Amino acid sequence: MRIQGEGWVRTGREIDLRDRAVEPTAVVAAIAGEPAHELTVEAPTPGPVHEHVAHLGPNTGFSRRQALAAVARERGFEPPQAGALQRVEAALADPDTQTIDLQHARRQVAEVATTEERLRERVATLQGELRARRDVGSPVAETQEALQEALQALTDTETARIAAEQTLVQARQAARSNRDDRERRLRLEDRRDNLRREATAWLVRQLDAEFRTALDAVPGASGPAAGSRAVAETDQLSAALAIVRLASLDAPVVLSTDRFASAADAARVLDAPVVIV
Repeated sequence: MRIQGEGWVRTGREIDLRDRAVEPTAVVAAIAGEPAHELTVEAPTPGPVHEHVAHLGPNTGFSRRQALAAVARERGFEPPQAGALQRVEAALADPDTQTIDLQHARRQVAEVATTEERLRERVATLQGELRARRDVGSPVAETQEALQEALQALTDTETARIAAEQTLVQARQAARSNRDDRERRLRLEDRRDNLRREATAWLVRQLDAEFRTALDAVPGASGPAAGSRAVAETDQLSAALAIVRLASLDAPVVLSTDRFASAADAARVLDAPVVIV
């Protein structure tokens, strides 16, 4: 590992930067490969476990279960729920069903039906006018032309109304299918969440004894945690340090704590590369 700041360079598996005005977040970001103008860090790329324990200090907050599950996966443990979980996630990866606008389809039918009714009234009026003109011997050519145009428009509108009604029927069927798909998706999401919880619990159980042993090996809030079986629930920092000791980390973790005598002591106890800030 190599860390370079303005006018200084530190190298090694354990680096102490407490004599430098360096923010822990800047070191974490630089280790993760994010831009950090004041620092340049050359170190292995952080892995999945590192996401949970990248920076450990007095206000450390993390999910012990998720971190332990990540360590177990790193070691090659595969929960019995893995196959079912993979199938459920594959089913959920299918594209969502297209949203159906039933209101628009209903509106189209209503609009065309209104136009059709108006044209029927127009045809009936022109037919009456045509009969009246014939009865009195008045010219009928203009009325006949208007009637033909109205009849053609009525025919076109009837066709449009039938098409709009068919579209509405199809939209209703699609909407019902969508509802079924949404209900199925909700069931799949519930199944996925349950499987994830079960898989995590199984992975945690595989390392529970080792975690307790590691917890006793790291310094607690007031010195080495001898006999600290309950600390995992009350002291997040001790639990996180135990996770680091359990994992096989290539990328360094950043420590903001006085629980270790030195960076070398921290690297030895945690069996991991460290940067103390």
